[in-house]
Amino acid sequence: DIITVTYSSLKTLLHDIKGMGEGNVLSERSKNYVGREFWNNVEQVYKDHFADDNGKIVASFELIYMIGWAPDESQQKPLRPGQATERLAEQLGTHEITTGIKTGVDIS
Repeated sequence: DIITVTYSSLKTLLHDIKGMGEGNVLSERSKNYVGREFWNNVEQVYKDHFADDNGKIVASFELIYMIGWAPDESQQKPLRPGQATERLAEQLGTHEITTGIKTGVDIS
């Protein structure tokens, strides 16, 4: 997902970036303080290139979702296809909408 956010200043954008843990993690980066003039110039360049009609800074963040799973002996084992005794819609208390695709499995 791509989320677009507007900021009134570079400082608020950098605050959010830091809060997300997305700061500069390069091990070889300079640890020296660059000064206020540097950050004022960065903000001006950012506004020149990435500002909306109201002069607010526009930033986009891409969210990537991941999930991990590994089998374990303590987990419940799934039934083999065709061994179900109830429909999922019944368990969820909802109405089943068929796709018209034949699966070869009928538990009714």
